[in-house]
Parts: sequence; C-alpha cells; structure tokens
Amino acid sequence: MSDAAQSRRAGLQIRSLYLFIFLFLGGYGNFFPLWLGDMGWSDPAIGWLEALRYACLLIFPLVWGRLADRWRDSVRTLRWVTFGSALAFAPVVIFEDAIGISIALGVFFAFRVGLVPNTDSVTISHVRQTGGEYGKIRVWGSAGFIAGGFLLGFLIEQWGRAIVPIPLAILLALTWLLTLRMTPEERGSAAEERPQRRALELFNDPKLRPLYLITFLSRLASQGLFAFLPLHLQALGVSDAMMPLFWSVGVLSEIVLIRAAPRLFSSWSNKSVLTLCLCAAALQYALTAVVESPWLLLAIMLLHGLSFGVWYVTSVLHIGEHAEPGERSTAQGLFQMVGFGLGGILSSVAAGYIYEGGQGALLFGVATGLALVTLTAHLKVFPREDDAPEAG
Repeated sequence: MSDAAQSRRAGLQIRSLYLFIFLFLGGYGNFFPLWLGDMGWSDPAIGWLEALRYACLLIFPLVWGRLADRWRDSVRTLRWVTFGSALAFAPVVIFEDAIGISIALGVFFAFRVGLVPNTDSVTISHVRQTGGEYGKIRVWGSAGFIAGGFLLGFLIEQWGRAIVPIPLAILLALTWLLTLRMTPEERGSAAEERPQRRALELFNDPKLRPLYLITFLSRLASQGLFAFLPLHLQALGVSDAMMPLFWSVGVLSEIVLIRAAPRLFSSWSNKSVLTLCLCAAALQYALTAVVESPWLLLAIMLLHGLSFGVWYVTSVLHIGEHAEPGERSTAQGLFQMVGFGLGGILSSVAAGYIYEGGQGALLFGVATGLALVTLTAHLKVFPREDDAPEAG
C-alpha cells in the first residue's frame, strides 16, 4: 500500500474512532442521568457518580498517557482502554442495585478516561506527519454526539428508558473492534524520566502551566452542568424525544466554528481565541440561569460552539505546539487530569447539592460567577504570543 493510501486509511480510522466515541457520549450524556433517576437515584447521588468519573480523571489519563509514551504507540493503549471500557460497562445492563452499578462504572471510568487524550494524541501526530487540520478530524466526534443522542432518543420512544444501557454497551464493544483495525502509531522515543517527575516538569512549563490553570478553573465552573442539563430541561417541560435537540444545536455550532476556525482566527493568538471562548461561556451560563423558554434556550446553546468546541480545540493545539512528541500523550493526559479530573470532581459534587437547593437557576448562576473568575485569571496569567498559532 502506498504512503498516500496508508495516510488516507489512518485518517479514516481516526475519524471513525471519534465518531464511535461520541456516539456513545451523545447517548450517555443525554439520557444516562435520566435513566439513573428512573432507577431511584437522587440528584446528589448522580452528582457523586459523576464525581467518581472525575476522580478517575485525577489519576488514569496520566497513567494511560505515560504508558502510550513508553510504548511509543497510543493505538496500542487505545486497544486496552476500549477493551476495558466495554468489559466493565457490560454489568450495568443487568445490575439494578446502586452499589453494583457504582462499582461497574468506577472500573469503566478508569479505562474510559484514557480514550479521548490518547485519541487526541494520535490525531495530532497524524496531522503533523501528513498535513491537514486537527479540527476537521475532531468534528466527526461532534457529528457522532448529535447522532448518538437522537438514535438513543428514538430507541427510548420505542421501548422506554429501560433500554438505555443496552445500545451504550454495544457501542463500546464496536469501538474496541474498531481499534483492532487501526494502524499502529509511529513516533520518536519517549522521555526516560519517571511519570511523576515528567508530569511536574510539564505542569511547570511556562507555556503549559497557564493553560492547565485556566482549564482547571473553566471545568470547575462548567463541568458539573453537563450532568444536570437534562434534568433542568426536563423541569422546563422538554420531552425525551426533544432532549437531544438542545445538545445538537450546541454541537452543530461546534462543527461549524471548528471547521471555520482556521479562517476566522488565522491572525489571532491562542490567548485571544481563548479569551473569546471564556467570554462566550460566561454569557451562555448567565442566559441559561434566567431564561425559562425552551425555544430561547435552543438559541443560547449556539454559544456552546465557542464556549467548549473552539476552546477545547485551541487548548489541544496549544499543547501540541509546546509538548515534545515523546511526551505528548502525557501532556494531553495532564490536561484531562487537571481540568476534567480535579476541576470536574469539585464541580460535579457541588453541582448536585446546588441543583437540589435551587434547581437550574441557582446552578447556572453560580457557574456564571466562576466563569467570570476564570476569564479574569486568564487575562492575567496566560502569556502573550508573538506568533499567531493555528486556531483549528
């Protein structure tokens, strides 16, 4: 097979992987909290379950990232994390008690949290070797998120919410099978330092430390919102069939803006792009706190393309620019650990109690205040850049 054909094949495999990853997330994010509610879980209990996922994000992204760097092949790591994810989630289909579900999901989270950072690492390596744009590959995940929500919503309309874990388990198995077909990654040798020392060195890098700090603050402000948005929409009268429409609007704006980012922000620095994204986040949360019309909330969800989509892509590209190839998976794992792990666990636990105390208005109001703190910190600590980076 020619080099060009191999490159096209590898690109298609990565796109397909993003598609399957986010097919699962689209179904899980829209309906798993509602399924848990039907199983008798309270709002704080759902928050604690999300906190368990973020607790795994405190440890395992760095473990899987360092393992990929030592193997010099993130695809090999992807095979292990997808296999472990599929195996661990399977008992959720048959368990009914909260303890059994919590144990199964705890093991599942330990594997699953290594999936996205290693996929991002494979993608960055691929585009640096063959050309192209990370954002145009990543949008396949956004499309998968939309499709996953609507497909599971259709199944729920036919058979009820009790079916939720079954298609999710099937998607996890298919994702593992896909990784078995992927082309192994080729890159340079990994650094030899111990994982703890390398992680500290990466965290203290003057180009990366501000990003990690802002990522922590932004996830502290917002990550707990994701589990409770379906409950907030349900309280406003949104039906199960319409639930995926809200995230779909947000993710469609992701797709459009991520694809347009290289043209829109070609002359912008990373700091400028991230400033715009953080402003959009504060505005999105503030409007969601006060707007009660579901149709107006649909329009507000358009801000998600900036507040998360462009923010995430710019952050991943910033890491790719400043981390060496042999430590790139570790750097991406640290990004997940500090922001989505530490920030996520604090946000998720707090969100459960805040939502119980004041429902969506209070939850999104608190998020607005934290988003403004994040924006202020970003303007103060994120370094200026002489050269405008690639935005997507």
